Amino acid sequence: MQIKTAFTILSFIIVAGLCSIYFFIPSTIIVSRHEKIKGFDINVFALLKDSLFIQHSHNSTGPVSSNNKDFNFYLNKNIFPRLFIGAETSKDKINGEVEIVPTSKIDSTDINWHFELPAGYTPFSRLKTYFTAKNLKANFIIHLEKLFQLSGDTKTLYGLTINESIVRDTLIATLIRYETKPPFETSICKMMFSLRKLVNSAGVLITDSAMMIRPEEDSGNYKLMVGVPVNKNPVDNRIVIKKMIPGKLLTGMVTGGTDAISTGYVQIKKYINDRNIEVAALPYEIPLTNRCAEKDTSKWITKICYPIF
Repeated sequence: MQIKTAFTILSFIIVAGLCSIYFFIPSTIIVSRHEKIKGFDINVFALLKDSLFIQHSHNSTGPVSSNNKDFNFYLNKNIFPRLFIGAETSKDKINGEVEIVPTSKIDSTDINWHFELPAGYTPFSRLKTYFTAKNLKANFIIHLEKLFQLSGDTKTLYGLTINESIVRDTLIATLIRYETKPPFETSICKMMFSLRKLVNSAGVLITDSAMMIRPEEDSGNYKLMVGVPVNKNPVDNRIVIKKMIPGKLLTGMVTGGTDAISTGYVQIKKYINDRNIEVAALPYEIPLTNRCAEKDTSKWITKICYPIF
């Protein structure tokens, strides 16, 4: 009698447990999450699309993963702002979707993602699908964390690290000259030397590194302008004083010669255009290497600066 009662109770527990699976695990399991990520929406979308984030291309004929528990994510198609992706192990294949949502902040993007997993009809299939869904979510979060690191890294997207700072030296003593042919670095170095000499003779303190505006052709002539930040206005007609707005400054460090420096200007300008930032004044550069003494241009280090509002 006791054995029969125990068997009845055990059977009841088993049936109740199996029924609870149907109650707690729906026929379709949705794995979803809302993420906030540092990065510009177009760049985040590009990282996903161009396989910087989805690191393994889908190959239906080859092995999907060396570990049955690890999902391989691949891109099916993309139509901005959505990407339709697949998740695969050697046993499972699941479709999902990622939506890129711009925010009011320039360097912030929201991501909504979800996968749908048919759980099956039997209690055992639903239980198996439930654990698969948990593993899928954990895998995808790990991949998103890699994206977080890439999307906020301007070097990955623009080829150099771009920082924002504040313009501290607003009084610039400058020297301007025009030449009929593209100037050599020696000409610019000589101008900087002459400017320093003039400023020192005027009894004015130079407060930071010398700077220059890249020479551009203007009506057949090339305008050369070099400057040094000073603590007060020097009384010398040969020195022209320029006043900078005490605002924000975007800066990027470049290693290399004129081609590398030109590329640096272009990439920072792309960064500015991507974010609809308003430029406050002409960009300039600060040679951190004595270019006249160092003939190996691959060793030149230059700081490119963009004043912005």
